[in-house]
Amino acid sequence: MLGNLWSLFKRFMGWPEPATEAQKNEELVEMRQLNDCHNPVIANSTGVTYEEASRALLHYDLPSMLESPIMSNPWNLYRALIVLGFWKKNITLTMLLAGDCEPGKTIVLLHNPENPLLAQHWITWHGIENGLHLLAWGNSQEFKRVTPELLTDYYRKGFPNCAFQVYKCNILRVWWEKIKMFFSK
Repeated sequence: MLGNLWSLFKRFMGWPEPATEAQKNEELVEMRQLNDCHNPVIANSTGVTYEEASRALLHYDLPSMLESPIMSNPWNLYRALIVLGFWKKNITLTMLLAGDCEPGKTIVLLHNPENPLLAQHWITWHGIENGLHLLAWGNSQEFKRVTPELLTDYYRKGFPNCAFQVYKCNILRVWWEKIKMFFSK
């Protein structure tokens, strides 16, 4: 009884629900809420679980108008990478279109060309197959296949334009980034 009340309280406060049995065995971590695309991209690109990514991102299920600027911005993803002992290499659109980045380790912020200010979505890029870019959208185990032209539209039609490749870094780099983050507050 007390455990159920605690679970309800945590859910009310915006903590994500625990994984279902199907979610525990996913090859690609998927979203568990409508607007938590930042959790699976961090989990998939670093190899951590959804829960670990959620804790590193300080994720709460906020109303959609607040979710993107507060939780789903590039700075929060960078901060979470530092917490998990990773860092990033910035990727340009030219590098992305040419495939000059590591599949599964590259995170891209896409924008809906019809509503670029209010509709953004984090994805992981998984390479190029038959001229189409493979994107893990976070809502399926299947990749979404898009043309280079559509990927360009998704990337350029909004702000900020952001793509980076995640890598495990040594402890000195993590400390340096933490120091820089502390002084930039």
